[in-house]
Amino acid sequence: MRELGDVLAETREVAERTEHQMRQFFPIRPHGRPAPVPAPR
Repeated sequence: MRELGDVLAETREVAERTEHQMRQFFPIRPHGRPAPVPAPR
């Protein structure tokens, strides 16, 4: 049986990895608003 602390630590790691990956596609400015999408050329 897994310890509760292990589950929480694993959940936190997955959340941090997911956030990092999402920021590559949806950059967020420090004040919390998304960065503008560049206009197509």
